[in-house]
Amino acid sequence: MKQITMPNQSRVCITGEWRNGTKGAKAKERQEGRVKGQAMRRREKSDMGGRKVTFEAVAGRQRGRGIFAIEAEAEEVARRTKLAQIAERIATYERGDEGGRRQCPRCGRWQRYKGERARELVFDCGTVTVPRAYYVCPRCGETRCPLDEKLGLVEGKEQGRVREKLALLAVLTPYHQAPQVCQTLLGSERHAMTLRRVALREAEHLAASGHHQS
Repeated sequence: MKQITMPNQSRVCITGEWRNGTKGAKAKERQEGRVKGQAMRRREKSDMGGRKVTFEAVAGRQRGRGIFAIEAEAEEVARRTKLAQIAERIATYERGDEGGRRQCPRCGRWQRYKGERARELVFDCGTVTVPRAYYVCPRCGETRCPLDEKLGLVEGKEQGRVREKLALLAVLTPYHQAPQVCQTLLGSERHAMTLRRVALREAEHLAASGHHQS
C-alpha cells in the first residue's frame, strides 16, 4: 500500500486494486490488452480524522503514442488529483453531522439521528462514496441527510460538471453515438439511456428552481 501526503497533511491510501471497466469488447482484444477505449479504475481511500471516503478514479484510455501518450498521462494525473481533492474536501464536512437532533424543516419539531446512509456520487474524474448522517422526524416522518443540503447535491448519482456535460451531450448527440462520444470526451462510455435520464433530471431541477430560458 502506498501512502501519499496531501497539502493539508491528510493521507490518501492507494490500494492498487485495478478493475477493467471496458464493456462489449471482443474476446481477442481483451486478451491482447489493447481494447479500444479501454478504461481502468483504481480504488482509493481518503482518511481524515477517522472519517473514510472511498473513491474510484477513472484512469482513462490506455493507448496512444507520442504526444497522445504524454497527454493521456497528464490527464490521468489530473484526474487522480482532482478526485482526491474532492474526497478530502467532502471529508471536512464530517458527514453533515449535526449532533443527536436537528430541527425538522417540514414540521419544525426535532429530527433524531438514526445512524449513517452511504451515497455514491459520480464526477467526471471518478466515483466517490460518502457516509452521511441520517435524521428522521418521529412526528411527520421527514427524513434528511444534512450533507446533501450542505453540498448542494441533486437527485441521482451524477453531480457537478459531469451532470451538465451529460445533459448537453444528450441534447446534441444522436443516441446511437452517445457511448463513443462520451468515451472520447469524458474518458468513459455512457449508455444513451444514462444521458437521457440525466437530461430529464436536469430539466426537472431547473424547473423546480424557477429557471426559465427566454
